[in-house]
Amino acid sequence: MSASGVSLSSAASGRPLIDRFEDQQLSSSARIHVDLSTRRDIDEELLRISDQTTSLNLAGCKLTGRVLERLCRFARLRFLDLSMYQNTSKIPKCASDQIILNLSGRNLTDEILERVSDRITYLNLDGCSIAGKPLQQLDRLTQLRDLNLSMCKNAEEILPHISDQITSLNLAGCKLTDETLEQLSRFTQLRVLNLSGCTQITNKGLHLLLRNHRLTALDLRDCDSMRGGQIADKWCRLITSEELQLLKAVLSICLSA
Repeated sequence: MSASGVSLSSAASGRPLIDRFEDQQLSSSARIHVDLSTRRDIDEELLRISDQTTSLNLAGCKLTGRVLERLCRFARLRFLDLSMYQNTSKIPKCASDQIILNLSGRNLTDEILERVSDRITYLNLDGCSIAGKPLQQLDRLTQLRDLNLSMCKNAEEILPHISDQITSLNLAGCKLTDETLEQLSRFTQLRVLNLSGCTQITNKGLHLLLRNHRLTALDLRDCDSMRGGQIADKWCRLITSEELQLLKAVLSICLSA
């Protein structure tokens, strides 16, 4: 359920991110999306694709060395989906120097993350495993604005390495605590937050988060430890005019449960 002026869809639900990006960055005549996902032999097909391609889906494809080198000719490429590809470390730097990159479902190594451009603004790490030294590579992604960490087992370890300029964050299905929500208050530019399926967070944690926020979209579906009635009773006394839209969104979710 949504309230006036507030979207309750998460960063990963609702319209696909590539559609949102293209609306903002490219005219309709300039968009060229090519989907070759799950193809076994794409070498010849890449030769037939326009050099002006802006979006390329290679999820689950068999990528040979020759195919990977050919990615460098797509100078206008802004979205690259390499999910389900197991040898990302072999991808040339030019092919990972994108604004939007999907690396979901992978065990990310230091070598892989080194190839992610410093200027990247969207990164999908859904279901990825990141630990140890590779975490330090995230520190340099200061232009990152939209991050998907859904189903990441160690999201609490990843968050300290994320730029405080992030505006959209998907933590759906992560094992978060109330203390984690309090730490999210450092993301002062955050507008969209997905906490759906975070079963350990409670009203206390949400209260700590919302003391210092600028959110316009919040997803609390399947947060089983929260009590909608308590949220309504407690926060109605704390609300300010600037927070009114978000409170409506929170109450819509809680009272409809």
